Amino acid sequence: MGPDSATVLITGAGTVTCQSVIKGLRCQDEIDVTIVTVDASDQVAGRYFSDHFYRVPKAEDPQFVPALLSIARSHDVRLLVPIVDYEFMVLSEARSQFAEIGCFVALSAPRTIQLTNDKNATYGFFRQNGFDTPQTWSGVEARREAHALPYPVFLKPATDGRSSLDCYRVACVDDLLMYLDRVPNALVQEFVDGPEYTADILTDAESEVLGVVVRERIETKGGVSYKGRTVRDDEMTREVVRMARLLRIIGPANIQAFRQTDRLLFNEINPRFSGALALTLAAGLNSPLLLLEIALGLKLKNMINETQIGVTMLRYWDEVFVDPAGSPIFPEYRLDPSTSKKMAEGPS
Repeated sequence: MGPDSATVLITGAGTVTCQSVIKGLRCQDEIDVTIVTVDASDQVAGRYFSDHFYRVPKAEDPQFVPALLSIARSHDVRLLVPIVDYEFMVLSEARSQFAEIGCFVALSAPRTIQLTNDKNATYGFFRQNGFDTPQTWSGVEARREAHALPYPVFLKPATDGRSSLDCYRVACVDDLLMYLDRVPNALVQEFVDGPEYTADILTDAESEVLGVVVRERIETKGGVSYKGRTVRDDEMTREVVRMARLLRIIGPANIQAFRQTDRLLFNEINPRFSGALALTLAAGLNSPLLLLEIALGLKLKNMINETQIGVTMLRYWDEVFVDPAGSPIFPEYRLDPSTSKKMAEGPS
């Protein structure tokens, strides 16, 4: 394919994040994109939004990377967008194999992946580099100091956390000890009661940030924002740009923080597109398209402070149906009242 066309491979076809990446690539007309998706299950909606779909082994399977390499070769894939956290380390370590066939993997180096996956290491990074963050104790430290902790506290997995699983607000010593027994390799943080924000960022191959969208997480379900609003936050924008350079982030990331009076408390870094990427797209930062332009070596536009403030996202369920022959059905519900009324009235 030429510079005006390219094939993109996206993992995690069953996730809302994959589907948002597809939306970003479909809603632009600068590059003719062929989309290939993969998943460990074939019962996923994203397969019907892509041009090609493959069922692949899970990331822990030794055949996972060879399967993706084979797909990338056969489709001349120029960009691989990993979505699922469990895939990151093995794909980061395999970046050179994909580069040999002309495919750019949108992931940071293994050191960065390890630091962001291990929340104890992330806490150390925040403290060492002057980023304010909630007080944090390892599971061992929390057990030893259980009677002295400032309850309530917040307990979560230190590694391999996903979708707010095994995350608990803990009110007393007895509950803390119970959850420490239940959640292996947990960490404990001071409980922060304040609005939560996420900065969606995209960097180039040199870790220079090309775009930032800061959004308030008004309501979340399973760790994913269902209601959100883009905001202007110069401090958070400035700090995440500094953070990206220090961490050598490559490609997408989302960085989370709390606001507590005059403090900005960072608590998590995810080196991938966020589950609320759709809001970032609506605000004017098409980071999937920018990422493809990076992979193709095209001229890039810096989008910092170029996006819309005050855009609100209110999410709802939608469906794709599959008939008995295996063909997808995309219903048109005509939810826009003005469009629905005009169609009902017919031509004037």
